[in-house]
Amino acid sequence: MSTLHDYIAEQIKDHPTLEDMTGEEIFCYLFSNYRSTKTKKTGLRLSYQGNTLLSKVFDVYPFEHGLDHLSNSLLIALDKKMVWPYYISKKFIVFYSHSEASWFTLQGKDLKRFVECI
Repeated sequence: MSTLHDYIAEQIKDHPTLEDMTGEEIFCYLFSNYRSTKTKKTGLRLSYQGNTLLSKVFDVYPFEHGLDHLSNSLLIALDKKMVWPYYISKKFIVFYSHSEASWFTLQGKDLKRFVECI
């Protein structure tokens, strides 16, 4: 069974940066919170490098999130609830799903409210 992680890797597999990497190495390079078991791949928070690479291939929806501090509980909630990849930095969040970007906008671009509603 193919996963979202596999689909993403397939779309960028020919990038020169990834040519000497195994599948697991590619996932660890792209996703800062990637984890896997024998049956499941999880973790959709993109690393800086992953965001840079994927933003050249997929549509992106960047926003300032307006928080002074990203709490661990917020990062864990995003990890548990997000369906599509995302990148988060000290000032910005980048969605790779129009739907999630729309929900964020409907919540007043308030990241805490967004996490509560998804």
